[in-house]
Amino acid sequence: MSLAPPPSEFEREMFVSVTPAGCYYTIEGHDPTVARQVLTRLLCAATTPPLSLYEGTGREEVMELVKSGLVELANEPSTLPKGNFSTLLPNLLPALSERGRVVLTESGQGLYIDYAGFEQHEAEELAVLAADLRAMAEKRQQLLENQLNVRSQAFGIVDPAGNSEIGFWPLYIANDVFTLIVLGIPKFNSKEFCTLIWALTERYGVVED
Repeated sequence: MSLAPPPSEFEREMFVSVTPAGCYYTIEGHDPTVARQVLTRLLCAATTPPLSLYEGTGREEVMELVKSGLVELANEPSTLPKGNFSTLLPNLLPALSERGRVVLTESGQGLYIDYAGFEQHEAEELAVLAADLRAMAEKRQQLLENQLNVRSQAFGIVDPAGNSEIGFWPLYIANDVFTLIVLGIPKFNSKEFCTLIWALTERYGVVED
């Protein structure tokens, strides 16, 4: 990636920040689209980069993401909160559910990473259930995606009106798959959701040049 010259003293510097919609798009699948690659690269950095860093094709890609609402330009840079990953989760997870009840799991091993609003044994059993659902979805991918054209990877347990009572949302980050288990209505259009995806990607994401 070539670097653009710094802005002149008469230009206001803008900083490239991923929106909640952009964070969700980044983790909802693993197809290496151009948009997903650009977003992942942004989320792998601990500080939002200045727009002046980009020129040519790179700048065009960023501006397309701005038009689509996946990225926004801010007057000030943002930095991932300090502290290790485990210290961030207690402040983030409760804000992602209307009921404050959330479990974050590592889907491959069926183990929980952290939880809020549940007992430990409940979190453990939900983590196993999330792993089972993910394995089933992978086995039935041909049916769901190619035959039924169902692109969403999330599972939900719904009430008679079709409202989700508990949802299982996969988070695809590089070679890892996590699951966010949310009781009640999820609150993903929030800065807490952005911070969670940012922290996960910064820690586990891999960007190949």
